[in-house]
Amino acid sequence: MKIVDVTVQRFRYRSKIVRDSQGHSHPGPEQDASQSLLTIVTDEGIKGTCIGGIAQATLENTVKPILIGEDPFYRERIWQALKERQRLRMLLPTSCERLYLSLQEPHDFINALQEATSIDAPAEPVAAAPTARKRRRKKKSG
Repeated sequence: MKIVDVTVQRFRYRSKIVRDSQGHSHPGPEQDASQSLLTIVTDEGIKGTCIGGIAQATLENTVKPILIGEDPFYRERIWQALKERQRLRMLLPTSCERLYLSLQEPHDFINALQEATSIDAPAEPVAAAPTARKRRRKKKSG
């Protein structure tokens, strides 16, 4: 499985949430709001999503060269590459977190699929592993 695309979809909606001067959310009058949805797509059609976006220039110039062609299960290698770009101030910490969360979803999907198929699979006899070990006696020096 390989990552074939990374997209950010921006959308507008009506919200009754307002922010105060300290950034806290509160109910308020209805107003226009916007949000983004980050999506990572694999060649097998599995998608990982996360609410929140990345600037289009950052997506095209920094994120896509790292992720396209990469196996989504190699999350540690991808995380290290993202962390390096963050250190070089090419990515914000929140961008790295959103990308990592988007990578988690395909992993969870595959694990759930494997569990579901193993639960429905007919039981096969399995040889029991030995549980008792032979103890070695220490030689007495004397």
